[in-house]
Amino acid sequence: PGMIKCRFAGGLMPENTSIESVDFLKEENTIVLKWQELSGSNIITFSLPVSTGKLQQGVYPVRIDYADEIGVKFSNSVGVYVFGKPEPPIRAISNPDENTPYTINLKYPEEVLFEKEYPLEIHIAKGKNTGSASIFVQVPPGSKMRVNDIDDFHYDQNAGSLLIKMKAMPPPPEFKIICAVTSNTKIKAVYPLKASVEFQNKSRIFFHDFILISDKLTPGVLGQEHKSKDRIINVSETDTDKSALIFEELNELLDVWKKSTSPGTQITGSLISQDEPSNAAESPEKIIFYSVQIVASAVAIPKTETELRKTGIVERLLEDFDGQIFRYTVGVFSTIEEAEALKTKLSDVGYPDAFVVMFEDGVRTKSYY
Repeated sequence: PGMIKCRFAGGLMPENTSIESVDFLKEENTIVLKWQELSGSNIITFSLPVSTGKLQQGVYPVRIDYADEIGVKFSNSVGVYVFGKPEPPIRAISNPDENTPYTINLKYPEEVLFEKEYPLEIHIAKGKNTGSASIFVQVPPGSKMRVNDIDDFHYDQNAGSLLIKMKAMPPPPEFKIICAVTSNTKIKAVYPLKASVEFQNKSRIFFHDFILISDKLTPGVLGQEHKSKDRIINVSETDTDKSALIFEELNELLDVWKKSTSPGTQITGSLISQDEPSNAAESPEKIIFYSVQIVASAVAIPKTETELRKTGIVERLLEDFDGQIFRYTVGVFSTIEEAEALKTKLSDVGYPDAFVVMFEDGVRTKSYY
């Protein structure tokens, strides 16, 4: 016997579902799964339908807690990356020149509160160049913004897009533009920030990172200015619940953002786990098991296990849902020979199309027809 609790943030809305032999409870944005008995496998897999609605692009936190009757307890924080490709009213400068000697950086707090104003500094290093420049900045959509000491700019609040036109840049090799931004969202998430500059000589520079907007502050974070992409946020074990909202793996999320903005690459969704190994060579040995698939359906088939029991099949039924298709497999075996024996038995009791499938770390990797 045991339970799993999943707490979804802000605009992530879990939907009702049914899982055989598991009690499903839903309270607002929290899902609780309880069971009296599961298979002997060391891998437990559940699929929960979740709606993203009209969420802005960003990383939304999910807190997962596990507990069972023998006293095993552990928790994990993951981020569901919601990605779309809407065209902003003001087009961002594309094709950044990686070889240019110039740079652009944004400085801002790493964590800000709902509907609170925070400083955003645009720092540009442009050498002796004093010609014209077009500066583009993307902040979380809906944010309010004030730009100090600049007259020629356009800001679209709905898109969070700022475009500054400079006829001539100041003489110093570096200069900054100071803005005041007020978040206008009440959905807790890590939102992307982007900035780019195009100079008169057609050189382009580009910047991107993330900012956390939430309703609670993580101790020691408020006011900490963004300084580099390799920063590390240390949170004590007593702050586990709060650290679930800060995403200590901001660097990994930045890598995902880089991939999503690279030419020819489109990311439609991703789950970023803070326990994901960074080096494949250091990953533990994969856990492999075999099972026998008996049916696949576009809708759930709730009485499948009951029908199996009527035929004398006692092995555990597993449900695998990939977001579109429900696939039902029977048994968990360490060898393919054991699975083949069950396949023959299933064929004899009314499942002639059954076939063996292999799982690696809970993921289906191969089929044996």
